[in-house]
Amino acid sequence: MSQAIGRRAAVVTTSDLARARRPLAVLALALALVGSSFVAGRGIGSSLALLTAATQAGGNAFTAGTWVLPGVTWYLHNNPTPPVGNTTVQANLGMNTAAPTAAILYNYDTNADSAAGRRLVKSGSGPSETNLARYASWRSPVLAGARSISGTASFAMWSAVANFATGRAGSLRAYLRDYNPSTGTYVEIASGTTTAADWQAGSPTWVFATVAIGVAGYTVPAGHQVEVKVMTTSAAYANMWIAYDMSAYASSLTLP
Repeated sequence: MSQAIGRRAAVVTTSDLARARRPLAVLALALALVGSSFVAGRGIGSSLALLTAATQAGGNAFTAGTWVLPGVTWYLHNNPTPPVGNTTVQANLGMNTAAPTAAILYNYDTNADSAAGRRLVKSGSGPSETNLARYASWRSPVLAGARSISGTASFAMWSAVANFATGRAGSLRAYLRDYNPSTGTYVEIASGTTTAADWQAGSPTWVFATVAIGVAGYTVPAGHQVEVKVMTTSAAYANMWIAYDMSAYASSLTLP
């Protein structure tokens, strides 16, 4: 009997084929209707664009008629970028989504010292600091549309206690700001600080550190720029060095 059952299971009847064809016919009809709607409606190009936008948006919510923007990482650059040589200290540098490609870390403040990277003289003066020896800042491209920020932004910086001194405290404070290029004014969005009693943790070279910046909810208007400004706080043992715009030291700002 078991052999008979096995053979019966292997036989495909005409009625079986008819039942199998029904779903295929339904699928073909559905595809035909979708195709006709492309021609009668937005067209194939528009439909593909909508598909692409939906794919890029991933699982983010769709509210109030606008896409909720996904997280973005902006890499910090010097001027020019990619760097081609040493420069004096500069204000209001740029940041964008292009990862650094330079293979050499140049000296970004030849008018301050001869070391690679950039020195931040420790300071406790806050975001209004105007002495370029005491801060570094970067601005995003001008926003084409309003950008909502809610959650924790991450400022990731390669840094060191000056002269790579080990066993010494280090501290970085980062300010997230809304810059209006039309008026040259700022709104302080939020800030965060990272401090460690032994910043180098035994390392004789650059170390990677992150500063968490919590944002309860803020919208940067269209036409404005996002700025991040970093300083060494008075909690540090000495001045600190920072490294950026090099492939091995790709410092960045990531927004939620």
